[in-house]
Amino acid sequence: MIEKYGLVYVEDPFHEEDFQSFAELTDSIGDKCLIVGDDLFTTNPSRLTRGH
Repeated sequence: MIEKYGLVYVEDPFHEEDFQSFAELTDSIGDKCLIVGDDLFTTNPSRLTRGH
């Protein structure tokens, strides 16, 4: 969808527990699109150390 529709910003495309998918998408898409996973962190501040 990012490439097909030229998206430049995607927010919370995965479940808040799916760190692996966020990492894979971020690695594969590079700087073509901003991937924001605020739910990874805002729902549990202790996750900040895991997701650095």
